[in-house]
Amino acid sequence: MSSGQWWDDSWRAPRRGPAWDRRQEGFQRRQDERMEQVRQIASLTEQVKNETARAVRAEQKVEAFRNQVAQQNADIHAMATELTVGRLKIAELQKELDKANTPKRARKELDKVPQADTSKKTRKEK
Repeated sequence: MSSGQWWDDSWRAPRRGPAWDRRQEGFQRRQDERMEQVRQIASLTEQVKNETARAVRAEQKVEAFRNQVAQQNADIHAMATELTVGRLKIAELQKELDKANTPKRARKELDKVPQADTSKKTRKEK
């Protein structure tokens, strides 16, 4: 009060001593806990970001694979259609061949030519 002020700092805790130390330790502990929480939140945020990126990449791979499968299915369908058309043409030509009264010798020559297998048997049945 020597400075002429009407208040003084007597209400403040002393700068030294066990009470001050306990107060400082509590403050430091709470600050450390808050910093640890901030670190955990940052770590979890990073993990979420990484997992999200990984999920997006996996989604893109799945989509690419689906597109590939769809293209392969379209190719298979086209080949099956081509095969069916080919079988129909072979059957038609076979009928024409049977109608034509070819001599036995010519027919024997045709038999020597390898014919396409028009049966629908699977490999196991053959």
